[in-house]
Formats: sequence, C-alpha cells, structure tokens
Amino acid sequence: TKGDLVLATDGGMKRTGPATYEQRTVIERPGSYAIEVRLPGGGRASFELPVTAVRAAPATAEPLRQRLRARAGDPLRVRFRVTGPAPEQAQVLAYTVRGPVGQVRAPARAIGGGVYEATLPRLAAGRYKAVLVSEAAGLSAGSKASGVDLDIRRTGS
Repeated sequence: TKGDLVLATDGGMKRTGPATYEQRTVIERPGSYAIEVRLPGGGRASFELPVTAVRAAPATAEPLRQRLRARAGDPLRVRFRVTGPAPEQAQVLAYTVRGPVGQVRAPARAIGGGVYEATLPRLAAGRYKAVLVSEAAGLSAGSKASGVDLDIRRTGS
C-alpha cells in the first residue's frame, strides 16, 4: 500500500560542500520510501530511500560529571562516556529546565576511551540539562537519557 508521510526535519537544508546540501530527519520504520523535496522556485527533487532496521543494541551515554556550574557567557565543556556502538556523529543538546524554553546544540567529538566532548556556546543564566544525542547510535534526549545538570549563573554572582 502507498500513503503519504510527513517527516519533521532539523530546520532546513544546510550546505555541506560546493554543490552538496544536507537535511536530516529520522525515519523510525523500515521500508522503502519515495522522498520528494520541494525546492525554492517550484522545483522538486525525488529519490527512493530504503530504510533498514537497526540490529545492534543502542549506545548509552553517561556524563563524566553529574553537575557543572559556569558563569553566563562563558563557554562550557561537557564530556560523556559512551558504551555500545560508537557514534560517527553526535551532538550535545542543552535545554532549559526552568524559565523560558530554550535549547542549544554543539557538535561532540570522540577524544578517546569512549569519551565524547563538546563545548557549549555562551549560555544565558539559568538551569539546563545537557545530553549526548546521536540518531544513528540510538542516543536521544528521551526520558532514559542520562544528562548533566548545568547551573549557569549571572556574571558576577
């Protein structure tokens, strides 16, 4: 049977090379998908995309430190130890847990021994939770994610 499925993406096309663009999404069910992308000016790009089930157990990520404090405006480095499949690409997602809703993402890189590190950009004062995410490795910001509690204080406090 055929049907329509609308996919949510990470915010639009991103240029990744001289003539290469990338847009990410997660397709949770295996199958064969006909993808159609609408382009500016009315053009369309279509292609077939086979999706297979992930067979490996998902990775898990534990923060090296459960709590971190920093001053607002200062970059903040966070580290996670990953067990299971090593993610080729991972990000740290920091989201507010009190006050106005907000989130920040920063790329994470492997630094050895299963440890991934990211430097979060300047955060505003508030309380955040930071988690390591990687769709391919099964790391998500869901309720089972183990994260770092961040206490970002105003400058001078």
